[in-house]
Amino acid sequence: MRFIVEYEDDVYEVSSADDIEILEYKDILSDRVVLNCWLFDRETKKWISIPRIAILRILVSELNQTDVYQIRFKSTEKSPNSSPQLTPLKSEKPAEEAYGAANNAVDPFTLIPVEEIASEQLVILQADNSSSSPRIAVQADQLLRAIIHDAERGISPFDVLVRAEIEEYQWCEVQLTQEVWMRCLLRGHARADLFVEYVTSGFQNLFTLSEHLKTLHQNTDLWLRLKCFQHDLKRFDAQAQNRLESYGGEYYMSERYFSASEVTFLLSIPTASGATARQSLECLFSSKVSSGVVCTSHDIAPALERIYGIRKGFETDKSFQAYFKKFCAKKGTF
Repeated sequence: MRFIVEYEDDVYEVSSADDIEILEYKDILSDRVVLNCWLFDRETKKWISIPRIAILRILVSELNQTDVYQIRFKSTEKSPNSSPQLTPLKSEKPAEEAYGAANNAVDPFTLIPVEEIASEQLVILQADNSSSSPRIAVQADQLLRAIIHDAERGISPFDVLVRAEIEEYQWCEVQLTQEVWMRCLLRGHARADLFVEYVTSGFQNLFTLSEHLKTLHQNTDLWLRLKCFQHDLKRFDAQAQNRLESYGGEYYMSERYFSASEVTFLLSIPTASGATARQSLECLFSSKVSSGVVCTSHDIAPALERIYGIRKGFETDKSFQAYFKKFCAKKGTF
C-alpha cells in the first residue's frame, strides 16, 4: 500500500498505513488544524470530499493493502474538482430514480411498503455498481437502529447484513462493507448526515478498541491462551468440555486459561459500540436465556472472534498447534 498525501503545499509519500505516523497525523488531524480533506476516487477520476476527518482514519484501516491512494488536505473549501459539492459516482441516480428502482416492495425492518415511505427517509443499498446487483430500499433511521443493535452484540458496522425479499420467497442481502458505507450511506441521500454522525461519534470507540487489541496481540502468551480458549469453545469435545466446565469462571473464562487479572483485562476491552466485552457477552447471554440454550461454538465463539479480532482458521497454524499441545499437557491453573 502507498499513500500520496498532499498537505497544503507539501507532498509526502509513505508505503503503509503504519508509516502514516511519519506525517505526524496527530497534528494534521487535530482540532487546532482545520483542514478540508479529499480522497481521490480512481473509478470516476474525481476527488471525493470526506465529510469528517475521523471517517478518513477509519477508512484507511479498511483499504486494499496493494493499492495506491491519494489524499489531499487544504485549508480552502474550494473543491479540487470543478464543483465544491460532494462528487457523486457516475452510476448514482437522483433519489427519486433510486426510490423507484428498488427491488424490494417492503422495508425489511418495518414491513411498511416502500412506496408509502417518503423518499427522503430512504437509503438505497447496493452491493456493487453492476446493473444486475439488487437495490434494497431501507428506512434510514431503522437501518441505523439495526447497526447500533448489532454493534452492541459485538458485530462490526462493516459486517452488518441487510436482507430483504425482492420477490415472493426470493431474498437478497447486502453486507455493509466499507465500499457500501462510502457509496450508499455516507453520501448521496438526504439522511447521510445521520450515518456520518454515527461513524464520527463511534470513531473514538474504534480507536480505543484498536489500542486495546494491539496490547492484547503483543502479549504473545495471553494471545495464544485466548486462542486455546477459543479452540475449546468451538470444538467442545470431551476434553475441551472438561477444561471449560471443571473450573467455573465468568463466561467459561476460568483459571485453567487465564489469571484473575487477565480475565478482568479481557472483559474490559471495548467493542466497536463502546460497550465492554463483558457488556456484550451479558447482552448475548440475556438474549439466549429465553430460549434456554447458549451454545459455546455457535454463540460464544463467534462473539469472541469479533470482539478480540481472532482470525478464522488459526487452528491450522503450526505454531498454534505446537502451543496447544503444551497447553493441554500443562497441569494446574494460571
